[in-house]
Amino acid sequence: VVRFNGQEFLPLNLPDPRATCLYLDNKNNLWIGTENGFIFKKQGDDIFSFSLPLKSTSIADLIVDFKNKIYVASNKGIWITKDIEQGKWENINVFKNPNCRKILLDGDNLFIGTHNGLYILKNGTLKMEEDLKDYYITDIFKDKDGKIWVGTLNGLFLKDKEKWRAFPMPKEYSKSLISLIYQDKNNLFWFNLKGNAFGRWNPKKNVFTVFKPKGSGEWIYCSSIKEDLEGSLWFGTSGGLFQLCEGMASTYTGEKDELDLPIKAFLEIGKEEFLVIPWRCGGMYHYKENKVMPIEEFKSKCLLSIAKDKDKIWVGSLEGVFLRKGKGGKFIKQKFLLGANVLSFLPFKNHLYVGTEEGFYKVDENGKETLFEETKNIKIYTIKEKDGSFWLGTDNGIYIIKGDKVEIIGKKDGLEGLFVRALYFDKDGILWIGTYGNGLYRYSNGKIFSFDKVKELPKTIHFIAEDKFNKLWLTSNQGIFCVEKSKLNEIAEGREVLLNLIWINEKDGMLSRECNGGSEPAGFLSEDGFLLVPTVRGIVKVSTEKITNYIPPVYIEEVLLDGKKINHKEGEIKVPKGAHLLEIKSISLSYLSPERCKYKSFLEGWDKDFVDMGTRNTAYYTNLPHGNYKFKVIADNGFGLWNTKGAELKIIVPTPFTKSIYFYILNLLLLSFSIFLIVNFYTYSLRKRKEKLEKIVEKQTSKIRSLSELAAKANSFSSLDELMDFFFINFKNVISYHFICLTIIKKNEKILKVIWAKYEEKESEFFKDLEVQIDEEIFNSETPVIINKIEDSSLFFEFLKQEGISSLLLCPLKVFEDLFGFIIFGSREENFFSKEDAQTFLDISNHLSPSIKKTYILEELQSVAGTSEKFYTMVIHDLKHPLNTINLYIDLLKDDLDKFDEEQKEYLKLMEKSAKEYNILLNDLLDLAVFRGNYLQMNKLKLDFFKFLEELIKDMEMRATKRGFYWGCFIPKKEVEVSFDPKRIKQVLENFLSNALKYSTAGSNLTFWVEILEEEIKVCLKNEGFISEEKIKVIEDAFSTSFDPKIFISKAGIGLYISKSIIEAHNGKIGFEKADEGSYVFYFTIPL
Repeated sequence: VVRFNGQEFLPLNLPDPRATCLYLDNKNNLWIGTENGFIFKKQGDDIFSFSLPLKSTSIADLIVDFKNKIYVASNKGIWITKDIEQGKWENINVFKNPNCRKILLDGDNLFIGTHNGLYILKNGTLKMEEDLKDYYITDIFKDKDGKIWVGTLNGLFLKDKEKWRAFPMPKEYSKSLISLIYQDKNNLFWFNLKGNAFGRWNPKKNVFTVFKPKGSGEWIYCSSIKEDLEGSLWFGTSGGLFQLCEGMASTYTGEKDELDLPIKAFLEIGKEEFLVIPWRCGGMYHYKENKVMPIEEFKSKCLLSIAKDKDKIWVGSLEGVFLRKGKGGKFIKQKFLLGANVLSFLPFKNHLYVGTEEGFYKVDENGKETLFEETKNIKIYTIKEKDGSFWLGTDNGIYIIKGDKVEIIGKKDGLEGLFVRALYFDKDGILWIGTYGNGLYRYSNGKIFSFDKVKELPKTIHFIAEDKFNKLWLTSNQGIFCVEKSKLNEIAEGREVLLNLIWINEKDGMLSRECNGGSEPAGFLSEDGFLLVPTVRGIVKVSTEKITNYIPPVYIEEVLLDGKKINHKEGEIKVPKGAHLLEIKSISLSYLSPERCKYKSFLEGWDKDFVDMGTRNTAYYTNLPHGNYKFKVIADNGFGLWNTKGAELKIIVPTPFTKSIYFYILNLLLLSFSIFLIVNFYTYSLRKRKEKLEKIVEKQTSKIRSLSELAAKANSFSSLDELMDFFFINFKNVISYHFICLTIIKKNEKILKVIWAKYEEKESEFFKDLEVQIDEEIFNSETPVIINKIEDSSLFFEFLKQEGISSLLLCPLKVFEDLFGFIIFGSREENFFSKEDAQTFLDISNHLSPSIKKTYILEELQSVAGTSEKFYTMVIHDLKHPLNTINLYIDLLKDDLDKFDEEQKEYLKLMEKSAKEYNILLNDLLDLAVFRGNYLQMNKLKLDFFKFLEELIKDMEMRATKRGFYWGCFIPKKEVEVSFDPKRIKQVLENFLSNALKYSTAGSNLTFWVEILEEEIKVCLKNEGFISEEKIKVIEDAFSTSFDPKIFISKAGIGLYISKSIIEAHNGKIGFEKADEGSYVFYFTIPL
């Protein structure tokens, strides 16, 4: 079993597919009988299954009465039940042949057709109809008048009162198989004859017609005929399903198809009576009541056009004009326009206006012809009159003749289609123009509009007319079509419109869709709404009013979510979470022209108005937001008549939790709770942080106080013993320790020499002068090193173990990144020292380093005899001012810099600058002491010398250019490894650059280069300055007071002497030489 919705067949998919009969009860339940004895009941979307008690029972027919009593005809008699769900059946099988084919319920009478006669069951009594005894019954039918008809293998019978009489049939079918009987709404009876033809009987006219459906084979046994709401008959046959409908169009071709040929023009002269002009010089024919007769006087003549004026008929040909007066007269050739090719006529006010291939003529009552000169050699295809003016469709546009004036509408006005075949003035005075090859135009208020961009419209228009429903009907070589005039006007006004054309073609009764034109008339619309058109296969008649009769129901056929069907029969669907594409397929239940039906959809809550879908019957929606929607669809009957009630479907898109009010409330609560937690945690953190900071501040304040006191007193001590004793006693309140040891790095060795040690406030004499061998890693460390557990077995560490020391912290002593010793702190506890302790001790050592180094050097210098000892002692002692204290207070002031005004900030900068200069001078003196006492240690490394210079030169270049000098640099692109002390060589280069920057003219050139000699590398810096010749010898003696202060940073000339000492420690040479006037080159060499 399949369901047909006008567009597709949809299978029902029953467990037993061999269905034999269908029955629709009064509750619209569909009952289905099968060959295997099953009965199915389709109630809405649900299907219920039942079966007869006996196996191998084949159901032929079934009926359900108003009391739900079921009657079944089968190959095993009649089955009757009042309660099919309980399966209680009554079987009647007393027939000579139990094969029951048909049943009919008429009141209390059940007519039963079997293979051996007709029976009637009434009130439990079974009676055979003797008149039909031993007849093979094929069908039983009750007509609208209550008469019973019976079809048999031997003819058709009708019950007349109490007797059955044979119905008179055509002789060929009088005693043949009549397998089916049906009466349509027009009271016509239909029969299946012999299994190969159909008979139709008209009771009013008593006319019996026999025909075979087109496309059927020799055997077309018919099992069913039904009529739909649109008047179409459906035939279920062994050759397929056939639809018989009255088409919109009918074609006049004559009884013997004499007019089944191209028609050029025709004229209706009576009811279904025409004068017809065929193409190709075929003369003229007279058509009446399907009879076709040639007009003798036009035999083989080439006729072009025809027109009527009261009782006159004008005919145009290649020879001129012919005229017939009265109905029975003959056509007589006229003396005017001889030899003219006449294409169109217009009788108007006792004159005849004629369009020819040579121009437009006026012919008066006396036959005098007058040519409108402006139209000379112009083809005139059609003529229309409006308000006394003549509008001509020509091969050169439109000509408008008003009296003696001629106006032309052509390309200059926007009319690209010059071959104008059709003109029509509508009820609103708008002119519609059909052209050959350029489509449709509209002329209104002096403006031309072209519909050439409307793809739906054909390019050639032969004829235009308007029906009573304001639709335009047009003919073309693609068929006949109609269109709503209002939509064309909207397009011309610039609006976007979905244009729907209704096409009439072969399906509607035309033998060929191609229409003709170019001569008059190319068609006409009668007052009773019939359009007649010449085509390439006869004259077509179209009813323009028939298309408005039936309004089909509209159903929602199918709903898909992401391609999967969902149940929508309850009128409501829910779109689950994650669904994206919603498809709603609708059906306008028209079987006449389902492909023409147009649809409009509206989704309330989403669309602003109905969406015109054209002939597409599926609406698509993607990713609908949550909410409640109502979908509505309306459709027309394919011909513009709309079912505005349509069909509706409620759509619910559930609100996701993340969009619900509960989610927002939950978020608000979580946010409030989070803020509460954050505020409390933040408050707690602030409190704890405050407590921690207070402890740190207290500790750091104590530390700074101690460091300040230490820095203030450090330079006042005359010996290391005094300095270290003070430190040991006063710093226990800053950090805990049990042992302190001061070591100095031995010259040119990685060995520490103990020069002072103390344990539990007692000096440890046995530690003095001990040498400590430590790892390379400790020497290279930039930060203090923690030893949590002493494992070294050397003498120094063994002594520490004996004293109970378990963990150590070694703090490097540095002055300008020059490592000269370590302070070693010890504790009895293992893992005692932390990283925080290391930082504290590093701060202490940084403050003590300059004082320790100076004091140590002072003590060493005091051992030198003579003037030198007195000089160094005096100079260094005078310089031992509280420099460290000044630096400390400067740092403290900088921490509160935002509290000072601009003037105070400037003073602070000057203080910091002076302290730095003083520190440089002091360190130069210290270096000088080191060199004089031969304490200088060179930490030589074998490195790529040029790579070392490249990194250093970047800083030198930046400093020079910042001071306004032009910098030049030339370093060989080679890899040369040299043994040198990077820190000391950097010190020499910085001394060279400092002097050059200070004592050269700003804006002058500074040039740096390196030369590779046979056994050494020469480094040069050229500057432009002023050095007197007599002062060149100062290099030899660093203590000479004759140095020019413009050359050296310090008045004592210490920097140059230190540089000379460093280079000589590398076994190199240093010097300077004059390059040119006002320019000198400072240089030094290092051996390869």
